[in-house]
Amino acid sequence: MKKIKTNNGNKRVSHLTKLLRVMKITCLFLMIALVQVSASTYSQSARLTFNLKNVKLSEVFDQIEKNSEFRFFYDSGDFDLTQNVTISADDSKIEEILNGVFKNLDISYEIFDRYIIVKTKGRESSFVKNILQQQQKTISGKVTDSSGAPVPGVTVVVSGTSNGTVTGADGEYSIMNIQPEDKLIFSFVGMKTQEIIVGTQSTIDITMVVDAIGIEEVIAIGYGTMKKNDLTGSISTVDESKITQRSVTTIGEGLQGQVAGVQITQPNGHPGASPVIRIRGVNSIQYGNDPLWVVDGFPLSSGWSYINPNEIETITVLKDASATAIYGANGANGVIIVTTKKGKAGKTKISFDTYCGVQNVTNMYDMMNAKEWATAQRTFWERFRNGAYLSRAFPQEEIDQMGEGTNWQEEIFRTGIIQNHNLSISGANEKTNFFVSGNFLNHEGIVINSKFHKGNFSINLEHKANDKFSFGTSIKTAYEHKQGISSLNVVYGALIMAPTSPVKNEDGTYFSQNDQWIERGIMARINRENPVMMAYEQIGNSDNTHIFTNLFGSYQITNGLTAKVSLGGDINYYRVNHYTPSYFYSESASHGSADASASQTFNWVNENTLTYIKTFNDIHSLNIVGGITAQQQKSEILAASATDFYTDITQYYDLSIGAEPGIPSTSYSEWTMVSLLGRVNYNYADRYFVTASARYDGSSRFGSNNRFAFFPSGALAWRVSQEDFLKDTDWLANLKLRLSYGKTGNQAIPLYQNILPYNKITSYPFGSNITTAVGPGSLVNPDLKWEATDQYNAGIDLGIFNNKLSFTADYYYKKTKDLLFNVSVPRQGGYSTVLKNIGSVENKGFEFGVNANLGKGDFSWNGSGNISFNRNKVLELAESDRFFGPNIGWRYISRNGGAATIIMEGEPLGVFWGNIFDGLWQTEEEFQTGHMATNTNVGPGFENYRDIDGNGIFEEGVDETIIGDPHPDFVFDVSNSFNYKHFDLSFNIYGVVGNDIFNANLIELTSQVNVDNALKAYINNWDGVGTSNKYFKNDRPTGRSGVFPNRASTQYIEDGTFVRLQNLTFGYNVPVRVIQKLRVYVSADNLVTLTKYSGFNPEVSSLTSDMAAGIDAGTYPVAKTVRLGVQIDL
Repeated sequence: MKKIKTNNGNKRVSHLTKLLRVMKITCLFLMIALVQVSASTYSQSARLTFNLKNVKLSEVFDQIEKNSEFRFFYDSGDFDLTQNVTISADDSKIEEILNGVFKNLDISYEIFDRYIIVKTKGRESSFVKNILQQQQKTISGKVTDSSGAPVPGVTVVVSGTSNGTVTGADGEYSIMNIQPEDKLIFSFVGMKTQEIIVGTQSTIDITMVVDAIGIEEVIAIGYGTMKKNDLTGSISTVDESKITQRSVTTIGEGLQGQVAGVQITQPNGHPGASPVIRIRGVNSIQYGNDPLWVVDGFPLSSGWSYINPNEIETITVLKDASATAIYGANGANGVIIVTTKKGKAGKTKISFDTYCGVQNVTNMYDMMNAKEWATAQRTFWERFRNGAYLSRAFPQEEIDQMGEGTNWQEEIFRTGIIQNHNLSISGANEKTNFFVSGNFLNHEGIVINSKFHKGNFSINLEHKANDKFSFGTSIKTAYEHKQGISSLNVVYGALIMAPTSPVKNEDGTYFSQNDQWIERGIMARINRENPVMMAYEQIGNSDNTHIFTNLFGSYQITNGLTAKVSLGGDINYYRVNHYTPSYFYSESASHGSADASASQTFNWVNENTLTYIKTFNDIHSLNIVGGITAQQQKSEILAASATDFYTDITQYYDLSIGAEPGIPSTSYSEWTMVSLLGRVNYNYADRYFVTASARYDGSSRFGSNNRFAFFPSGALAWRVSQEDFLKDTDWLANLKLRLSYGKTGNQAIPLYQNILPYNKITSYPFGSNITTAVGPGSLVNPDLKWEATDQYNAGIDLGIFNNKLSFTADYYYKKTKDLLFNVSVPRQGGYSTVLKNIGSVENKGFEFGVNANLGKGDFSWNGSGNISFNRNKVLELAESDRFFGPNIGWRYISRNGGAATIIMEGEPLGVFWGNIFDGLWQTEEEFQTGHMATNTNVGPGFENYRDIDGNGIFEEGVDETIIGDPHPDFVFDVSNSFNYKHFDLSFNIYGVVGNDIFNANLIELTSQVNVDNALKAYINNWDGVGTSNKYFKNDRPTGRSGVFPNRASTQYIEDGTFVRLQNLTFGYNVPVRVIQKLRVYVSADNLVTLTKYSGFNPEVSSLTSDMAAGIDAGTYPVAKTVRLGVQIDL
C-alpha cells in the first residue's frame, strides 16, 4: 500500500473497519521501524528536481513519492486534495518543496525521516501520528570515560536486533523504536561492554571502563607499535586517565607507583624539582642510571620534566633487555616511551583544565624554645672549662624573662600556592589531524621566596597526502624559571638558628648573631646567617628554555612495507645566577659576590627505518624493522664572576661593578653516535611468539680500541590459553609465558676521557706580565669500555573471567660489568684519579601486578596493585675492595672524606658506613676499663662506639662497618578508582618498606648546646649515671682537644619505611548538555603518611648521587597538597 487515507467524516464507520485500519497502519509502521537504523538522516540529505504547473495536490504527493523514498500520511477529510498548485524544484530539500506547495494553503506538515504527516493548520495530529510516535519511542544519552570525557564511536544496539547507532564526537547518541523490555548494549574496542535494560528510562548515560587487560590494545614499543597480545618482553603501559584524573605537575609524579619495578623518589620538595627514576635497581656506580626517555619517537638528552603531563596519551615502560636492546647503548637503565595526544575524528575539541591548590609542610622537628635553649646554653658554658667562658651565655635574669622566642621553622615555612592552567584544541578529518596545547604552571613553594614558573606550548600535526605518503611534525617548547637558593642553607639554618634570636631588629633590619656577639658577647653561631634574610636577600635563580622539534614522513613502498624518516632537534638553553649581598657575614672579606653562567646544548637525531608487516596463511605473522640512526650533541658553557661590589643594587646583572672580577671560563664539547638496528617478531597462530633484536653502536665517547659495541637480544613467548586443551575454558581469557635475554650498554660518561686534554693550570707573574700556564688536564685511558648489562627475564601473564581480573609476574636477573669509576692514583704524578672499568654489579628481583575491572549498571570499579622486590649487590671491584661515596658536607661528617656511604664487594651499592653506637659511658670505672679509655675525646656521659674487631681498643678508621642500607626490601602501590553515574572517586596508597635513612640533621640537633639549637628531647641529656643512654652530656670531656669528629654512626640511622595515602581524588561530572564535559574535582596529595622517621618526610635524598641515596641533610621537605580543579571539554 502506497499511502494511507482515512475518512473521519463518516461517523458510521464500523468498529471492525476501524480495527482493520489500525492493524494495517501498525503493520506498516513495524516495517518502517525495521529500516529506521539505515536511514536516520534521509530527510536531511535527500534532494529532488521536478517542475509541476497547475496540478492537483494529490498529484504532487504522487510525484514526490515516485521520485523519492518519502511517504505521505493524512486524513482524507482534513483538506481538499483537488486543489491546484504549481511547484518548481531544482535539487531542493523536501522542506523547501513543501513550504512552496503549502504556501497559500491552510495546510501544515511534520516530517519523521521518510514519513510526512499532512494536516490542517492548527489541528492536533490524528491517531496516525500517535501510532507513528508510539512505534518510534526514542532513547538518548551520553557516553563518557572514567574521567568524564566523551567517547565517540561507541556502538549502541538493541540486544537481539539490528537496531543500533554509534555515539558522535560529543559522545551523544539517540536510538528509536525502543520498548521498555529492550536491553541496550554499549560496546567499544578496549573497553568493557555494558548492558542496560530500558524500563521507563528515556535518557541513559553510560560511563565506559577500560577493559582489564585489553590484549588487542596496540602500544608503542621501540621503533614501532605492536598488539599487547604479541609482546614477548616485560613492558608496562599507563594511559592518560591515570595522570589526568588527579592532575599532576610532572610525568614522574603521575607515574609514581603505577608500574612494578619502577621506583620513583621525590628527593626534595622544591618547586620544579625532578624526581629520581630507577627501573629495576641501580646499574652503574658513578654514571648513567637514568632511563632513556623517548617522546613521540625522539630520544631526549636534556631532561624530560618540562613535558606537559596534560599532553600524554600513553606511557610505555620497557623494562627487560628484549624490549630495550634495540636502543643499545642507551637502554641499560630501561626506556620510557611517551606518546602525546593527536587529534581525533569528529568535531574540533576544545579542552580546558585548571586547578588551584595549597601546600603545607607535613611535619616539623620539635625544637627547643628560647628559654629552654638559653638554659641549656648557660649550662654548657658553666661546665666548659669550669665556667671560664660563662660570659658567652645569657644572664640568668634575662633567661627567666624569656618565652617561646622565635620558631624558625614557622618563619621559613608558609602555605604554598600552586595553580595550573591548560588549554588544548584538537581535531581531525580523513586527511589531517592536529593537536595544539598551551600550559602555564605557577608554583610558590612552602619555603618563603621559593618559586617555580613554567610555560609550555606544543603542536602535533600529521597530514595524509595520499594512500601511501603521510608526514607530520611534533613541536614542543617550554620555559622554566626557578627561584630560591639551596634549601640546605635555609632549611638547615632554620633548624640550628638560636630561638633567642629575633627575625629583625627594632629598626626593621635583619638580626645578626655576629652583631650580637660583637655588641654583647653572647655566643650563638656567628657565621650562621639569618635564614629569613637568606631566603629573601640572597639571590639564586635559574632559567631554562627548551625547544624540541621532530619532523617525520612515512611512505608505503608496497603492501606491508613502509619506510619512515625522521629528523629532530632538541635545544636547551640554561642560565644560572647567584648574588650574595655585601652585608652577609660570609661576605665580610669579599664585600658581595656574584656569578652567572649560561649553557646551550643542541642535540639532533636522524632515524631511517623500514618496517615490513605481513601475515601468511592466516597463521604466520611477521613484523620486521631495520634502520640506521645518527645522533650528535654539542654543548657550550660560559661562566663569569665578580666580588667586591660597592653597591648591592645591580646584583648579578652587572658584573663589571665588582672591583675584583673572577677568571671567566668557557667550554665546548661534542659527541656523536651512529647505529644500525633491527628487530624481527614472529607470531604463529597467536600461540607461539619469537622476538630477536640487535643494535650496533659506535660512540665517540670511547677510545679507538672499544668504540663500537654490539647489543643483541632474544625472547620467546607461549600463549598457552590458545592451545586446544585450554581454548574452550570459559573462565580463562589469557595465559602467556615469557622468557628473554638481552645485552644493553651505557655510554653516559664524561667526554674526552679517551684523549689527552689540556687545561689552564694557573697564572704566573713574570715581571709586569701575567703568564698563563697550560698542562694536561687528566690521565688518559685509551682502553675504556662500555658498561654492558646482561639481563634475563621470565614472566607470566594471566587473565581470567573475560579479563576482569589479570595478573602479571616477572623474575629478572641483571649483571652489569666493566663498571666505570674514578679510581684514586698516587698524587706524585700530578693527578688524583683516573677513569677505569673496575668491576661488576648485579640486580635481581621479582615483580607482581594485579588488575581488576568490575562493574554493573552505573557502577564500575578499577583496582590495581603492584609490588617489587629488588636486590642489589656489588660483585667485583678491581684494584680495591672498597671505595667511599661522595662528601656530604663538612658540617655533617669530618671522617672518611666526608662520606657516609661505601661501595664494597658483596654489599649493595652505597650502603651506610660508620661506627656502631652502643650508648653512653655511664661511670668513670666503666670508661677506664673499656675499649675507649685511651681516647681523650670521650668519657662518662659520652659516646661508646663498638670495638668491632675485638682487639680491646677503639681505633678510628678501623672499627667501622656497614650501619644501614638505603635500598628498600620492597616497594608497593594499591590504586582504586570508582565511578557511579556522574561521580568518581580514586585513591592510591604507596609504600616503601625496609630502607634506612641517614638523618644527618641529628648530628647537630642532638649534640652539645653552645652555639646551635637542638631537639627539645635533648633537654633530657645525660646528667649522671642512668639518666640517659642516648643523648650525651651537654659538655665536653675534660681532655677533649677541639671538637670530637662528626661521623656517621647508628645513632643517626632511622627506619625509612613509610606507607602513604599518595593521592585521593573526588570528582563530579556535571550533566550539562551544551558542552561535552564539565568535571569539578578536589584532589589531595601526600594526605597521610605512616612512618617512624623523625624528619620532615621519609621520601628524601639530599644528594643526587646513587652512591649517597637516603641521606637527609637540610632537605627541602615534600609538601602536602590539596587542589580544587575544573575540566571542561567543548
